[in-house]
Amino acid sequence: MTRTYCSVARCVEKRGLETCADCAEAPCGRLRRALKLDEGLDSFVSHRPILGHLAELKREGTGAFLEEQTHRRALAERLIAAYDAGRSRTLICTACALLPRRTIERAAARLEKERRTGALAADDRKALARRLRVLLESAAADLGIDLRLRRKTQ
Repeated sequence: MTRTYCSVARCVEKRGLETCADCAEAPCGRLRRALKLDEGLDSFVSHRPILGHLAELKREGTGAFLEEQTHRRALAERLIAAYDAGRSRTLICTACALLPRRTIERAAARLEKERRTGALAADDRKALARRLRVLLESAAADLGIDLRLRRKTQ
């Protein structure tokens, strides 16, 4: 038995479950409190997709869910490596968490096409980062998704 300080992980372990998605009570108050879901806040990456992830885990199973998350992570890493100009990581990570993967892939393909055709200077990292931001925010707006993180105001 592993010792963890996360009340959610302890609960999952105590009940002998693989994830919260296996619990009939999910999403319970413990999970909602841990993620501050009822406060409508985010940390460094949005917690908004968590409830959808639980449903996806129940529907598709852990293997398919982990495979999708692996693809999302690889996509985020690729976009950060190619287009981060020092201030784009949060936006890229948030987009990869909230937007459908195909939507992000289409935005990246469009940016690459613009780069290849000379519509954008291939060596101007700041211009590429700005264009990626525009493409991701536009795609998000079309889907009614806000990519801004919701933080507690002091």
